[in-house]
Amino acid sequence: MASPKYHSLYLTTDLPGDFRQINEQILKQFVLACDQPGTKRSHYFSGRYENIYTDREYIPALKPVFDSALKGAGRFLRRSDADLSIGFWFNEMQQGQVTLPHCHDEDGELVSAVYYIRVPPDSGDLVLTGVEGKKVITPREGMFVFFLPVIQHEVTENKSGATRLSIGMNFGIRK
Repeated sequence: MASPKYHSLYLTTDLPGDFRQINEQILKQFVLACDQPGTKRSHYFSGRYENIYTDREYIPALKPVFDSALKGAGRFLRRSDADLSIGFWFNEMQQGQVTLPHCHDEDGELVSAVYYIRVPPDSGDLVLTGVEGKKVITPREGMFVFFLPVIQHEVTENKSGATRLSIGMNFGIRK
């Protein structure tokens, strides 16, 4: 995993290797997975479903992302990643859409993260709000951001004319 950058509210790092090729494969497989049985949308706010859940078997290109994400979560938590589990969903944002402020602290998560697949210019920033104030992060493709689930976060308006795609993740103890 690329060298991490620790900040007061979060940790950023990049997917090692050729993230562009991996992201391209994920995007193609995601489009096909949206039509598969069992793929569902949830959290309907501000005129869109914020979360798209699908089975990982439909998107095998996710493997290097999840492998790196588990390592990053372990690094963030300062513990072995071998005992961590991962839950995930896609967040697809069209022009004019936002993700409302929320937290992920309802199911015993230890750390949350986002990985960026497609990030057109001016497609929205990640805003983390903690006791130290707000931190605005401008994402880029191939980037991970790890943060505590209790940190309130949101995504500003996608002002680009293109779709932005990211993967939200929560990590807990493997059962």
